[in-house]
Amino acid sequence: MNSFRHKVSLIYAGFILVWALSRWLIQDRFWLFALLNMLAEYYFVPLPFLILMALFRNEKKALLSLAVPLAVFLIFWGQLYLPKFPRAWTASHPALRAMTYNVLVTNRNPQQIIDVVVEAAPDIIGFQELSRHNIPPLDAGLLAAYPYNTFAEFTGARSDVGLVSRYPILSVERFSFPPEERAMHAVINWNGRRVHVFIVHFTANNLLQQTLAGAPALATERFGQRAYQVQRLREEITGLDEPILVLCDCNMLDTSATYTAMSEMFTDSFKESGWGSGHTSISSFIPIPYQRVDYIWHSAEFLSTHTVVGNNQSSDHHPVISHLMLRP
Repeated sequence: MNSFRHKVSLIYAGFILVWALSRWLIQDRFWLFALLNMLAEYYFVPLPFLILMALFRNEKKALLSLAVPLAVFLIFWGQLYLPKFPRAWTASHPALRAMTYNVLVTNRNPQQIIDVVVEAAPDIIGFQELSRHNIPPLDAGLLAAYPYNTFAEFTGARSDVGLVSRYPILSVERFSFPPEERAMHAVINWNGRRVHVFIVHFTANNLLQQTLAGAPALATERFGQRAYQVQRLREEITGLDEPILVLCDCNMLDTSATYTAMSEMFTDSFKESGWGSGHTSISSFIPIPYQRVDYIWHSAEFLSTHTVVGNNQSSDHHPVISHLMLRP
């Protein structure tokens, strides 16, 4: 029996090692590996049970084998489960509370969206999946607390992005973000400091809406579109020398190549100052959050001191809220 459990541990460790190497060498360049990366977090569900069993049975060879998947997990997600300690200087610095929230384009409960915002009490909110149905009630319901917004820029599209702010919005512009063009660049005046705020909505996978035969082509298309959208964002920030925030339904996981590309430009606020899985996406057949696809990214001028996943009432996404301070 000991030999059998050792073999199981070896096979499991080998699988994790092969995935980690493919993630490093191939990333999302081939659709099958891109899909495998989407599920990667769940490959580690058996790990604590295997470790506990090996400890209980004092199986040293099995424990040695399981050190490989444990190390891989810690490399990818260990930071999310470490305690976060505030820095001394942050106690006396003002914080900008930013929120990103995909409100679901078919949502017909604007009051519940307003309730979520009021409970979180952010200073700025980047919305995704705004529609002609929810913009008017959101405008009316949030105006007293958030006198500045970009609702006048609504294009009439089925799904759009927008910004609501306690602070003056100095400028707003659209920029090319194909295929659905759900992107906006605003500049706010935060206590006399200009801050660039990008609200973007990356292309979704929608693989469950496709037949099995069509999945490879669709996966290749969607991963390619997100890679191009990251490139467009990179082009838009080129030359900017002021603080930047990106409020994003990025439709990607932190094991994807697009996440790596984004992290070359920005810092992931939740990874910096959040705790836990940070899952935000839910579905009709998985009623609890099961993936982390919503992000608040920031440039080097900012430090995120506290980031949480907020409550949700009527959307298929939970909001993310982050407290950000300018570094001294």
